[in-house]
Amino acid sequence: DFNDSCTVLKVHFDGKSFMILGDIYGSAETTLLSYYSGDMLKSDVVQVSHHGWNYMPSLYAAIDAKIALYPQSSGGAERGLSGGAERVVKDVRKNCDELYFAGDETVGVRVIDGDVEVFCRYPVVGSDYSGWNWY
Repeated sequence: DFNDSCTVLKVHFDGKSFMILGDIYGSAETTLLSYYSGDMLKSDVVQVSHHGWNYMPSLYAAIDAKIALYPQSSGGAERGLSGGAERVVKDVRKNCDELYFAGDETVGVRVIDGDVEVFCRYPVVGSDYSGWNWY
């Protein structure tokens, strides 16, 4: 899968970490889990891969983030193009305490004095650009 060539980035800031997964899927999940320990993968915030459509339960369990940022609306995350995304959102919910969906609202996350916090929430401005209408 070409998406497995995406860059995976882990950012550390003030004692907290953010894991940005791009569009990775199965082969990249296997590679990350084989090369890196759970301690290395553990993150405070994770950007869910590929709109939440790629099922990677072992990777999300290893990352074990408190906050998940979905580059997708909640409706799109629950349906997806292949119809299997509902198991991804269920799995991410199992491993993360808070989920925020880009298509539902704009959420600002920051680190202050070593704590990750949501500091602003705004409604989506404009219209649905995708035509899916899964809000």
